[in-house]
Amino acid sequence: MLKKIFILFISISLLSLYWFLQPRDSISIWQGYTSENQTSFNILVSKNKNFSYFLNNQTPLNPELKREFSSLNLYQIKLANLNPQKTYQLTIKDNHLNIIAEKKFQTLSLNQTGFTFAVASCMDDKWTNQHIWEELLSFQPDMIFLIGDVVYADEYIPEVSFSNLSRRYLETLQTLPLYKTDQLIPILAIWDDHDYGMNNGHGNFKYKKEMTKLFRDFFPLPAKHPHLSKGPGISFVLKTKKQHFLFTDGRSFQSPPQSKNPSLWGKEQESWILQNISNPTWIISGGQILGRHHRFESFETGFPKNFKVMMNRIMAEKNPVFFLSGDRHLSELLKIDKTKESWAKYNTYELTTSPIHAKTYPKPPDFVLGPRHIHHVPNKLNYAIVNSHINEETWNVQLTVYGLSKQQLFSENLILKKQSDIHFNKNK
Repeated sequence: MLKKIFILFISISLLSLYWFLQPRDSISIWQGYTSENQTSFNILVSKNKNFSYFLNNQTPLNPELKREFSSLNLYQIKLANLNPQKTYQLTIKDNHLNIIAEKKFQTLSLNQTGFTFAVASCMDDKWTNQHIWEELLSFQPDMIFLIGDVVYADEYIPEVSFSNLSRRYLETLQTLPLYKTDQLIPILAIWDDHDYGMNNGHGNFKYKKEMTKLFRDFFPLPAKHPHLSKGPGISFVLKTKKQHFLFTDGRSFQSPPQSKNPSLWGKEQESWILQNISNPTWIISGGQILGRHHRFESFETGFPKNFKVMMNRIMAEKNPVFFLSGDRHLSELLKIDKTKESWAKYNTYELTTSPIHAKTYPKPPDFVLGPRHIHHVPNKLNYAIVNSHINEETWNVQLTVYGLSKQQLFSENLILKKQSDIHFNKNK
């Protein structure tokens, strides 16, 4: 009798454990591009799971199949006519209409003069300390920017093939806590070399076309929207009332080694970038822009002539820019001082934040901080929380870079003042 009770107890316990774990292991959901009354969700789910989706546990939703993989399907749900003042709930149910998960979400008014956004890059799914996502999410930013190495696609595979690169995307999106959270926050993403699929990758990568489609299947953008427009490759610009967020593609058009007159972004993207600096603008890059203080990849060190030409053209625009980058596996704040840089027309900055969870490196013994440095923190996992607010005369940027356990690595309140050669566009 005791043996039967014990077996029954074990069986019930195992079934309960299976029920508890299986939905979380088999479904990932993340919120995509969002505006005042529209949003979208991306859903990665096992093919043998038939879930139903409801808005506020009442209105049935019909996911659109975006891509089929061997054992998983990628779906998208699009919603419209929403209210930015309301909190909504996405409810997921199984075949028996049991609630599997409930995801809270909101929309986002893009007519605000200020935004708080989180920035993260370099997220190795095989690395520990992934609970750092819970710490980032606790700040409840308006948006999350993933700015490169969102997937370590070219790592942990026997050879670089499109099937192996695709598998690494699936492994990452099934693993990271960011895609399992119950409170959804809009995510916008660009790539760097590892999610592009080629270490230090350039425009001649043989799987560029396939990887471009794969990336945009997982991080889709609306075909047409008044606040967002696509650029060359995976680049795009988000236009809010007072500022622009210009996400660049530093891989698809990068010149191969030994090219004549090499460039980072390519002529078409360079023109597109300049056309979209029609408000104070964040230029967001997977790789670092400034780089004369180190020997690794950067726009400045890899393409010195193109860098000077492009910086002169950017600085000649009527609106100021602030640079945001990842890749370097450290956090830095660098100042561009117009009295010390021949190409600078005004003072501005580059914030680099990387990695949120990946390998870190100690400071090299021969490393010397340069005159551009305000902060330099190596050997620490990190992410940034940024509040960017613009009024008629100034651009206020409050930024804090955090490490594990919300350790504050550095914090600054920066003000880009209106000067005689900078004109904040009041009509956009």
